[in-house]
Amino acid sequence: MLWQRLMSWKLILVILLPIAVSCQDNGDPLLKKELKRLSQDSSLSVEARARALGILNLHANVLASLRENPRLRALPGEGSRISLAKAKSLHATNEAETVRVLEAQDKSIRSLADNVKIVSKVKFARGMSQAQIAEHETLVVMNLLVLRDLSQVAARRILMLMTKFDKPYFDEIPENTAMKQRLLADYTAALAITAVSANDLRQTLSQLNEMRAAGLVGESLEKSINKVVGEYGGTEKAKRAEVSQFLDESLTGKAQDSMSKAMSDYHKALQGKSFLFDPAQADHPLIHILVIVSNLSWGLVNTLVGLGFVITAAIIAPITMVAGATVRAFGHEPMFYEMRMPKLAIADSNMQIYADVCGLGIVPGKMSAGLFELDFCAGQSFASGHEGGHAKQSAILGPLYFPAAILSYILNMGHGGFIEDWADAWTVA
Repeated sequence: MLWQRLMSWKLILVILLPIAVSCQDNGDPLLKKELKRLSQDSSLSVEARARALGILNLHANVLASLRENPRLRALPGEGSRISLAKAKSLHATNEAETVRVLEAQDKSIRSLADNVKIVSKVKFARGMSQAQIAEHETLVVMNLLVLRDLSQVAARRILMLMTKFDKPYFDEIPENTAMKQRLLADYTAALAITAVSANDLRQTLSQLNEMRAAGLVGESLEKSINKVVGEYGGTEKAKRAEVSQFLDESLTGKAQDSMSKAMSDYHKALQGKSFLFDPAQADHPLIHILVIVSNLSWGLVNTLVGLGFVITAAIIAPITMVAGATVRAFGHEPMFYEMRMPKLAIADSNMQIYADVCGLGIVPGKMSAGLFELDFCAGQSFASGHEGGHAKQSAILGPLYFPAAILSYILNMGHGGFIEDWADAWTVA
């Protein structure tokens, strides 16, 4: 019967199609198999086996986030016309669902990227034998291969989502411009992770080759390296060709132009980036300690300025809250900003004390004052690494920090100039 045929097609579309799509993005099964084998290999140290299992768990978390397809409302076909009100409703629902899925995906991939630094740091610990260093370098290779593989999967999924918002009937919706920019930023970020992990992979494999030549890489480790590295060589070109074809067929010319520019910018931004731990990096824990000590001594005046902002906010906030409550008691809405008590926390850069003093600034932004990262309604995560760069400047310049910053802005007609460029160069990773 007709309804039975329709129901069978509906089952295929609703149940089997999403499964088929998600199965295409399962990650590399060989990596999963080798990580599981290493986690159970009794010839390896207990710590190495535990770290292999940890990478396997992170791999599973990323896959879970990649398999969660956003529950988007059906879009009208190409050339269809719909009312602006319907387009706005459709866009708002699909945007919220897409952002929810992308944020979960981003969090899981960044945890996997952070683990590269954790595992690559082990070789600098005291008392590590050459065999243990070889074990952990092999795990770094595994971690980087997983990261590169899954970030490519993420990029392809984001590319597919771009097509859902690259529609003529969404062009009149202001929010769609921001959404397309968000998707493009997420896409280039996924590509950046792919490229940086590939560079780190070459560096780590070069070091492992030297260790192998010296007879320091065990048979079990060498077996895993040969398997997974050999597997990856033949699949890269096919994946790049697949993405290029999708770009040509699925995105409008305008969207492709925007992507080309973003790709150019992203390639420039990748120079010198790495997920590997490097004790010579400016954000090494020892540098953090020196910056803190200096901003409590040579740069103390800058830290006291920051403390002054916090105390001022703590004094003004209750006054504005009482004034606001009084105005409301008379049936009116206050025309001034009601400040909240300042919130203190460890800054995302781990270099300063984050202080929420929203209301003291004229426009949203941040300012560094010694050990304080002062937030004027910009958000805790906004430019925290950049402000950490200013903390290093304060530690070196001491009482000359604010005069140098003021001079930089004067010479550049109110723009940052050399003081901001310097902070960018010293951004805390």
